[in-house]
Amino acid sequence: MFNFSKKEESFENLIKVLDDAILKGHELPSDMENQKETEVLNRIKSLVSLEKKKADENFKLGESISKLLNSGLWEIMFDEFGEVNKVKWSDDFRNIIGYRSESDFPDKIESLTEKIHPDDRENSCINLKDFNGNNINEKYFRIKNASGEYRAFKVICFPTLNESGKVKTLIGVIIDIEEDIRIKDEMEFEVLKANTIERNMREGIAHMNTPPFIKKENIKALMNYSPVFREIFGYKTEAEFPNQLSSWTSKIHEEDLDSVLGEFEKYLNIEGYFPEFEDSRIYTKDGNIKWIATRIDTIRINRDLKDSSKIDSIDILVLVEDVTPEREKLILEGELSGMVNNMSSSLDEITKAVEDMTTKARETAQEQDLITRSAREVKEKADRAIETTDLILGIAAQTNMLALNASIEAARAGDSGRGFSVVAEEVRKLATTSHNTAGEITSSLEDMDTSINEIMEKIESANEMVENQAANTEEINAAIEELNAMQNEIRDMIE
Repeated sequence: MFNFSKKEESFENLIKVLDDAILKGHELPSDMENQKETEVLNRIKSLVSLEKKKADENFKLGESISKLLNSGLWEIMFDEFGEVNKVKWSDDFRNIIGYRSESDFPDKIESLTEKIHPDDRENSCINLKDFNGNNINEKYFRIKNASGEYRAFKVICFPTLNESGKVKTLIGVIIDIEEDIRIKDEMEFEVLKANTIERNMREGIAHMNTPPFIKKENIKALMNYSPVFREIFGYKTEAEFPNQLSSWTSKIHEEDLDSVLGEFEKYLNIEGYFPEFEDSRIYTKDGNIKWIATRIDTIRINRDLKDSSKIDSIDILVLVEDVTPEREKLILEGELSGMVNNMSSSLDEITKAVEDMTTKARETAQEQDLITRSAREVKEKADRAIETTDLILGIAAQTNMLALNASIEAARAGDSGRGFSVVAEEVRKLATTSHNTAGEITSSLEDMDTSINEIMEKIESANEMVENQAANTEEINAAIEELNAMQNEIRDMIE
């Protein structure tokens, strides 16, 4: 087979045979052309067999260690050009990704590369560009298992280099970390949930897990509702209020539905968006309307081991609280505020009216005082006129007496006193007329005095009424001031 006389050709053939035997696992040829070649090849075969045995023992030792670590061992050998020459997957490796034997997962590089997630293939440690020297590489990527499900794995690669510094062999250990990620996510979620529950004992909680970037009309995720959540809506059992998103959304008041779901959609699709839910109305089991406050806590889960910013799913806590009493209080406060404002306006009008009335009462009192003074002056003048008429009556009586005496004296005088008698008669008539006229004047003045007295009494009564009105006005002013103070206190309480 080899011709050592043709050294160059024989050496190249020998290298090819050794390459096939060592790297690709082929058998060494047994048909040799001469004894010398046979001895050389047998010696090489013996050495190769010994090295292979050591390699198998080392691989089995590695398998035992990886089994203890619940991991799978694998080995890839490369030629001087960086091409894969030989691959060996351990049974533990196959079992970890869901396969049983070499028949369903052959010792070929394609068995693995075809199952690595497309987004992770450049990040896998079978890419020789990842290596620089003898550094141990630790990678994370997803592999599709036998059931077609992608799971997360941690891969540790140990490269060995040839004399030229190129990777000769990769020995790797694969560890399924899907469960670790799930446990970590659950622990984070439970911590969040516990903290949330501790903060919000009055709130009902609903938990859902959903993929990101989903439209509100496509949200069909299951919800896990707490008893308090159902109780707020008036339900007790899951049969009445199933663990479905529609159990909640179908009870939202039609005027508030778009606002609530719109915020929810933004929250799902905009990274870092924090929804600001306004208080919304819901229909309870008995058909009544309640007001609820809604807020959200969240955990965004990243299973993309290559891109830490990529979100695979979202754990969401929807928290609702019955704020009907607070809303009713706000409505009542609004109504009270309106009533207080109306009362304030009314009090201002009343105050102005009372002030006007007080001013007019004072003016009336002043006019009454002037009238009283005038009436008193008239009464005084009437009293003086009566006194004057009394004087006239006295003079008339005296004149009449003189006339009578004159008549008597004239009668005694006879004919000589007849003229004096006529004068005395005329004087008597004048005295009588003066007496009668003075009597009439006195009677009129007395009637006037009576009327003036009556007017004075009425004026005094009116004065008392004006004074009472002024006192009442002061009391009204005091009451208005108290009402103003009360309304200010009510306004302060509302604010």
